[in-house]
Amino acid sequence: MHPTLAALLASLALAAGPTTPATDPEPATPAPPGQGEEPVQVPPGSPEDQALWRAGQAVAPDIARARVQANKLQWEARRARTLERLEALAGAGQDPAARKAAELLPRYRAALAFNHLTLTRQWPVDPTRGCGYTLMAFESMLYSGDHRRRASQLTLAREDLQDCVARAAPALKVMVDSNRDLEKLTAEAQAVLPPPGVARPAPAPAPTAKQ
Repeated sequence: MHPTLAALLASLALAAGPTTPATDPEPATPAPPGQGEEPVQVPPGSPEDQALWRAGQAVAPDIARARVQANKLQWEARRARTLERLEALAGAGQDPAARKAAELLPRYRAALAFNHLTLTRQWPVDPTRGCGYTLMAFESMLYSGDHRRRASQLTLAREDLQDCVARAAPALKVMVDSNRDLEKLTAEAQAVLPPPGVARPAPAPAPTAKQ
């Protein structure tokens, strides 16, 4: 390596300093639908084909938003130790807060576990690319000027994209519904739990019978 280049690389390394990976970083907040996405030009075609193209285009960002939201809910549950605190409160006595925690506990535990399952399961489509490959093939045919083979190839590309969108939709709905359910139960748990680090007041001693 050239001495000057080696010196430059060494100085850059020293300036950057050591980097330490963050532990369990807070996940990013998902962008609302339609935000954070670059506008795209709709290809030519029938209204039905353009609607299918839009549906295929939406698969990847919709899955990404749902997965980011699920990851955020799971991270918040770990950070706040919601399940552990709810279990402790549910076994702490028979006052109204403890009874409410005992009633809420099995529903929250099930929703948390199911949400984690939907986040880590194998998706019926690529969760990163969505319907990207079939969408590109379909879009290419919509722009194609080869009229001799266009009809049969367009039909095949259309069917492939329809199949991908149809496979993605139920799995996406399950995750969106799971996120909504866990978010609702998390709010219920936060309403009944004391803030982290705040001890519950000790129950008043039972009155003793007079002699």
